[in-house]
Amino acid sequence: MAAARKRQRSTKKAPTALAIIHKAPGSLKPHPDNPRMHSDEQVALIAKAIQEFSFIVPVLVDDEDRMLAGHGRVLAATSLGMKSIPTLCVTHLSDAQKKAFLVADNKLTERGGWDAAMLGSLVVELNETNIDLEVLGLDPPEVHDILSNDRTGFLGEGDGDHNGAGRGDVTRVSEFVQLNFTMSVADRKLIIDRLRREQQRQGLSTSGEALVSLFKELDNAKNTQKTPRARKRVRSGA
Repeated sequence: MAAARKRQRSTKKAPTALAIIHKAPGSLKPHPDNPRMHSDEQVALIAKAIQEFSFIVPVLVDDEDRMLAGHGRVLAATSLGMKSIPTLCVTHLSDAQKKAFLVADNKLTERGGWDAAMLGSLVVELNETNIDLEVLGLDPPEVHDILSNDRTGFLGEGDGDHNGAGRGDVTRVSEFVQLNFTMSVADRKLIIDRLRREQQRQGLSTSGEALVSLFKELDNAKNTQKTPRARKRVRSGA
């Protein structure tokens, strides 16, 4: 088994020097095995980002102009009517490696965490410029919480894999603690709405305090149920 792997490694092609070649978006072919999906909303956001930053990340293609990375950017460029975009041709990968790269290129980026203090600082700083914060890719509730200086209200959608820790990691930032959870979009909206209502009801300054308040109420309710009721004394008649 080990010998077979060694032989397989020895037959790999060496990567050649990459040169940027501009091509028409319509000439590039989507890879038939690409598992990544792009919603219309995401493509529209990518298009906004291209308009803000220009098309500065080349699309990776193979020697048959099949895309290995950049499917979403090509869709966005097409929607903008762009005639030419930068590409890089990769020729040293086997068919199996190309398929593996389609997954790795997307999934590996999801393994990172966020420095909440630095992210918040950047968003606050950019809010004072003419940059449209929508091009950052953050959800409106996330931007709202950050601009409200609510570090504990930023419920990330990543794995929380910060500094090599596993899913559900707790990232300590200054005197704040950021909790990262993976959940459905519908559940996330439900939780954020419930936290905001609790904030308003209790007059709390952060959604983190609202979360603690809700858990305290649950604990108090459980303790009340567990407390045995005092038995009434029945006096016997004389």
